[in-house]
Amino acid sequence: MLCLIGLCSIFADGDKGVSAEALGGLPEIILSTEDWAKSVTVTINYPDSITYKKYQTVWKKTQVTSAIKDYEGPFEIADEGETEIRAYYESGQYLTRSITNIDKTKPTDLRASLEVNLRSPERVLLKVNTTDLHSGIKKVWLFGLGHTLENRNGEYVVDLTHKAVGKSFTIEAEDNAGNTNSTSFTYSVFDYTTDIRELANLHDELGDGSRYTAKLWGEIEDTFSELEMGFMVPYIDNSEINSLEDKLMRQLEGRFKFNTEIKEVLIGMDSNIRYGISEHALSAKKGSDIVLYISNANFTEDKKTEYDLLLNTLSGYSAIKTIPIKLELKERNNEYIKITGEMNIAFTKPDGYENIKLFHCSDQGTFKEILTNELNGNINAKVSSDGIFFVVLDETTSRDARFENGYVINGKFYSYGLFWGIIAGGIVLSGVVFIVTFTLVSRRGRPKGVAHRLTRKRK
Repeated sequence: MLCLIGLCSIFADGDKGVSAEALGGLPEIILSTEDWAKSVTVTINYPDSITYKKYQTVWKKTQVTSAIKDYEGPFEIADEGETEIRAYYESGQYLTRSITNIDKTKPTDLRASLEVNLRSPERVLLKVNTTDLHSGIKKVWLFGLGHTLENRNGEYVVDLTHKAVGKSFTIEAEDNAGNTNSTSFTYSVFDYTTDIRELANLHDELGDGSRYTAKLWGEIEDTFSELEMGFMVPYIDNSEINSLEDKLMRQLEGRFKFNTEIKEVLIGMDSNIRYGISEHALSAKKGSDIVLYISNANFTEDKKTEYDLLLNTLSGYSAIKTIPIKLELKERNNEYIKITGEMNIAFTKPDGYENIKLFHCSDQGTFKEILTNELNGNINAKVSSDGIFFVVLDETTSRDARFENGYVINGKFYSYGLFWGIIAGGIVLSGVVFIVTFTLVSRRGRPKGVAHRLTRKRK
């Protein structure tokens, strides 16, 4: 409480001082209240021994001094600012008391705004700002609803998330002197409180967003912010809200993106390796951009020779050709992803080979054969991890090996045995045809009598 009451003081007119003892005591100025008020009633109590009973007021704001009046009973002071009361007990002799607790001005600058926060326990927060230059704000409330606002560092707030207030209501502010001011408030957000609660609860369930990639979680947070702003306009665009909610639902699905990137062209086979994997078979965050990076697996010459010898035995082929490839499944930001299930891969069968096997090489240099099947010229397999793979080709069934034992005519392979058999058969057939033809021609050219004679002679 500010100091509202001035100290009493005795003023002497020149040397004509009269002692309080001689007068039997001095008058006493009594105020009806020392708290803030719209007016104050002043009572001056004079001792019975004092017959000179007059008073005067001085309004300090303008230095207006009233006439000296006879005191006939209590009087009212209703001027804001400091008013000095002078109680005379002799001519030129008086004591004073100041009144500074008058406030007749209602609160000013009464402004209200709405804050919707889907990421805070206080979902729908009404904020009111107002000022009072005299007695100060006593309270702010919603008229007729009984909801009193809390003073938070000079700003008055109330959580309306779970309060039914309707679209329109009146906000009233009162100062410490009892002066009031009010303003009406209309926002259509109160038709959407159910949506707001559901969206806020949904955000609570998401926690810190660790299930999503940092990029996608940032986009989700941005959409929540857009929804908050959409709810804070006085008249909400329903189509905008619906559009943002649909956008949020799509983001929360956290669909994966799958791509392939050939880091370098593979040596000995087609670089276009396809793959397919379920989101549930990956230890990746929602919204991950998954990339299968394809490159050649490089080894020293000695290590490559060592692996080729081992694969020669494991494959069961008498002669092999190996193509080492490296498949890396990662997030686009290079974050490692673990395969928890199986990944399907498919690649084009190297041209000119019939028998093909696929092996996975572990970090420790051990090999495991991967079962494959061939369909329409593609080799298909299921793998449980990425890493280094060896495509093992059976050289004995290669087209080049077959060319050493035969010929290709019009795109078809013919072994030497078959080729020469065809040629020999052709020669024999040609001989037979020649003999038959020659015989027929010879008979046709002889006289009939000769033939008859020969026949008779045989008999």
